[in-house]
Parts: sequence; structure tokens; C-alpha cells
Amino acid sequence: MRKSNAQFTQRTSTKNRFKVVGDLERFDPRIVELVRRSETLTEGHRTLTLTVAANYGGRWDMLQAMQKVMAERQAAGVDSTLPVSEPEFAKHLSMAYAPEPD
Repeated sequence: MRKSNAQFTQRTSTKNRFKVVGDLERFDPRIVELVRRSETLTEGHRTLTLTVAANYGGRWDMLQAMQKVMAERQAAGVDSTLPVSEPEFAKHLSMAYAPEPD
């Protein structure tokens, strides 16, 4: 029975992607390592994406996206006082990989 469960899991999970969005800094490092390893193992899979929101909030997401925009601009030597476009901002949101909801 154990072997067939492992075969089933391997056969079905190879097409699905696992993602966790949210601020994982407060989680135990072992949990974060398992999450990141699972994301890495499934990153090329596109049949279905299971997204888990853990310690996630919209304000947190907007803040971390804006911080990434500013860091990217600074690294590129771009004036940080210029207006931020929606595409520039949106690519840094946690769910940027997902299609827009209807």
C-alpha cells in the first residue's frame, strides 16, 4: 500500500505547482526551508497552482512590492522620485505569477 501511495503522489503531483505567499519571516526556519524546497521542486509545473496565503495581507504585499521597486530603481540608477507605473509595481506583487481574477 505504501508503494502505491508514493507512486500515486509522484504521478499526480508532478504536474502541479506549490506556492506560498506572505511574510514567512515569523515562521520557524525549518518550515520556511520546507516551503522553499517544495516551491523549487514544483516551479516548472503549470497544470494547477496551489497557492497558500500564510501571514499574508494586502498592505504587506503592497509595501513589499514598493520596497522591491525602489531597490530595483536604486540598483539601476533610476530616479526614485519618478512616478511608479502599474506594470512596474504589479510585477513585484506576491501573486504576479497568477492570472488576474475575473
